[in-house]
Order: sequence, then C-alpha cells, then structure tokens
Amino acid sequence: PNIAYDNPGTNSDGLQTTDGFAGFNGATDRYDWTYIGRGEFYVPGNSYRLAQGSHQYSDIFLPKHINQDLVRYELARAHVLEAKVRPETRHIYAKRKFYLEEDGWFITQSSAYDTRGDLWRVQEQYGQTYYEVPLCDRVGAAVYDLNAGRYLVDSFLNQEPPANYNAAELSEDRYTPDAIRRLGVR
Repeated sequence: PNIAYDNPGTNSDGLQTTDGFAGFNGATDRYDWTYIGRGEFYVPGNSYRLAQGSHQYSDIFLPKHINQDLVRYELARAHVLEAKVRPETRHIYAKRKFYLEEDGWFITQSSAYDTRGDLWRVQEQYGQTYYEVPLCDRVGAAVYDLNAGRYLVDSFLNQEPPANYNAAELSEDRYTPDAIRRLGVR
C-alpha cells in the first residue's frame, strides 16, 4: 500500500499526514503550486529557550498548546508558497500555505484547509542555528487541529542526549562488509 500523501503520519493519532512532517515532506504531484511572494511575518525563530534541557516536557506541553512563554517569534522575511489540490487528484487538504523563513530556508509555519475552504490545521516548526555545525535545524514542531482542539508535537529533545551532528566516530571503515557483519546480532 502507498503510505505517502494524506495517509496518517506515523504515531500521529491522525493529527498529521505523512506528507506533513517538517511542514511538507513528500511528492508534490497532487498540488498546483503558486509562489505568492516574499513578505515580513512573525515566525518562530531562534528557539534556544524552548530547546533548553532544563525544561521538563510537562513545562512545555500544556493541555491545549505549547507553553508560549518559551516560544520566540520574530519579524522575519519569508517566502510564501500556496498549494491547491489538482482537480484530477485528491488529498484531505484542499489548500495549503507554507512560510519559508529566508535565513534558515525551512518551513517555519504552514496552514492546511479542508475541502470547504475552512482553516483546519496549523503547524509551527521551531528552529535554531547550531553554529558549531553550521546548521539551522528544528528543535521541535507542533501541529494544531483547530476542529478537534488537540495538538501533536514532534522532534523535541529537551530531556534527551544532545545530537552528535559531527559524528567524528563514523568513518568509512565502519561501513565495510566485515564491519557490518560485526555489528550484526545472531
């Protein structure tokens, strides 16, 4: 079976589609895409406070939304893309809008509309710059279902070990057939 497009995302309890991960992740063929333009918008940015390891998940995830005292919004330049479902295809979202923040070049916000044209879900990607890598990446995301009054979060690592972006211990020798065999379990 095809698990792409508008199939429920893994572990999402139906709150996110497979192609909704990280704002948009998948084939573009079910939509007609339009570049709306560039403008200034308040978008999540420099989410260092939200990503601090000292915050417990219970401090971040409140009953109806993420703790807004921890989220930083900045007036930033963003490029807006609109996707409308093609007449010959189907998707649970008839229209989607994406805001790509100009400095990090990833989707910071998106909105999804149902087949009646009503706003259904909104998504925010919380990013920060990892200067030592260098990389601008997500520190978490939230999808809000406005009809159900529920939300889904992913990629928060506040209480997890930090990511090793450089992975210096990974060398070409690790991926030889003999090395892979040694990693295997019988």
